[in-house]
Amino acid sequence: MRFKMILKRYWKLIIMIGGPLFLGTLEIWHPHHVDFNEMVSSHEKANWWLILHLLQLPLFGLLALSVFFLLENIKNVASIISKIGLWFFIVFYTALDSVAGISTGILFHFMNSNPDLDQNEVLNDLFITLFQIQVPGGGLIVKIAVLSWLIAGISATIALYLKGYNRIGVILIGIATIVFQSHAYPNGTIAMYLLTVGIILIQFFPWHFTEVKHSASLK
Repeated sequence: MRFKMILKRYWKLIIMIGGPLFLGTLEIWHPHHVDFNEMVSSHEKANWWLILHLLQLPLFGLLALSVFFLLENIKNVASIISKIGLWFFIVFYTALDSVAGISTGILFHFMNSNPDLDQNEVLNDLFITLFQIQVPGGGLIVKIAVLSWLIAGISATIALYLKGYNRIGVILIGIATIVFQSHAYPNGTIAMYLLTVGIILIQFFPWHFTEVKHSASLK
């Protein structure tokens, strides 16, 4: 009963902190470079690649919710732009990671399950095509996915700054936005940990380290 009461009262805070924290921790095991031959020759690495990207999908959604909840009580133009950017981020970044991550993971899993299959250059080219989304419109998906996060994060930073919240927290969120141009380690981990600390500072110490005097609280 006590757990349910805590969950009901603090579920948004749990998502805001837990989302980026778990995502950043998961990215510690996300390889920065992917070697085709290494993946098809290692059953463990191929399975982990697929599991990793399946786990990432809901966490990307929680990441967007973290920023959205952070801006929930802010009504300015920057906040609106950020929320629109978050919508595009969820749609296009999920599509990006589904193709480049999950589909290549399925390919690795298939090849590991069929060791007698002739693993020739055609399959290697298929991996590169999926990983880099080398299809008509694929480049646009990648650009929108990355740009939408950048717009959402920078706009959120501006919205929080204009509201007068904890300057250190705001700066950390801005830095996290820029660092998260790749979610692979180390960028993804560093960015998500910075974002987590920034959110904690703004949630628990909203009017510290700011020239704005305010008695209200975000909590």
